Amino acid sequence: MDLNNHVLLLAKEVGMKFLEQKLKTRIFPDGNGTQKYFFGIVDYSVSSDYQGEVEISIIGLSITINMIVAQNNRGHLLVSVQNCHLSTGDIEVQLNGEGRWYYNAFVRHLENAIHTRLENQFCLNVALNIQKEAEVLKRLKGVFQINPIIQVNYSLIKPPEVFKSYVDLDFKVSVYLSRNHTESPFVAAPFPLPEKNDYMLFIGISESLLNSISLTYYTSRVSKITFSDEHSSRFNLTTDTLSRIIPQVMQYYTESHPVRMKLMVTAAPVVRLQNNSFTIEIPCFVVVSALLLNLTKPIFVVNISIGLNANAAIVKQKLIISLQLQRLQLSLTYSNIGFFQVQHLKNFLSYSLQNTVIPPISAALKRGLQLPTMARLAFPEAVTEVNQGYILISTDVNYKY
Repeated sequence: MDLNNHVLLLAKEVGMKFLEQKLKTRIFPDGNGTQKYFFGIVDYSVSSDYQGEVEISIIGLSITINMIVAQNNRGHLLVSVQNCHLSTGDIEVQLNGEGRWYYNAFVRHLENAIHTRLENQFCLNVALNIQKEAEVLKRLKGVFQINPIIQVNYSLIKPPEVFKSYVDLDFKVSVYLSRNHTESPFVAAPFPLPEKNDYMLFIGISESLLNSISLTYYTSRVSKITFSDEHSSRFNLTTDTLSRIIPQVMQYYTESHPVRMKLMVTAAPVVRLQNNSFTIEIPCFVVVSALLLNLTKPIFVVNISIGLNANAAIVKQKLIISLQLQRLQLSLTYSNIGFFQVQHLKNFLSYSLQNTVIPPISAALKRGLQLPTMARLAFPEAVTEVNQGYILISTDVNYKY
């Protein structure tokens, strides 16, 4: 993840609004003292009880804050203030209200007091508020649930690197079953993020991460999908209707019997990311059986390689993937009715998959992969781009004050 100068400018804008808010609060120091004038000595007391308008001009205010970004032993982001320096030029105070001719006589002292208070306390208040926001970072959970049994964990693999024009954050993303924290066998190859300034934030999602999620789904048996009796009855599938696709079925089943189709995924789906190409390959097989009186008898078994085109989009700080069937590759593994051209099944299986198998997979993917973010941040109109080995997410950042 790279945060460029635009994000730093946003942070500056947020900081300036914070400073404005603090300066608008009570900066008049309550207190009392003695002041000598040509007509004698006056004892005075300053409080916020004055009724009227006050105009305060601060000329030449500047604040410099040095911050440290690091990681803790859990790989979470840490932010702390190293030092803070504030300097002010002239301060002018004008009281506009009843008795202003009298109060304005003590304005010079008020200006000096405000000057002292700003330099002594403002940096402290700024540092405390930054530290307060930093505490929020510490409490941010690095673990997100994809579904009730699969978790994703984000952690920094090294301290953040701060450069002149951007900040680089390298996250390790682990995907595992909630009950079994086993490291994924996939190792992400390094990939460069673009050095351009058309967006504030760039995030790269590696091919290995998506394959880790796929493997975890497969291991959890979430991806074991079968055609139930309901699916078979939905297509009114019988040996009679099947014989219209494969004529020799009628030779072995002269009477009409219900047919059940059972599909099993045989290995974890494989994700491939190439330039402008996002595909998913699902290896599986289908067992087609006749339901006899007291017996379920296999008719044939077909191996299938399902090729899916995938599209990625960002919705509410989540990576959402949608699927579309691209191709089917079929091969006959077993037949109880002799050899037949398995390609005759292609249109029927294509229709079946699009109506019974792909929808539940798509529904699972719509839960999305949570991207690393924090409260009050939003990614408006994020753009995704598929590159060799990773998906690039380019987005601006909105901060809700």
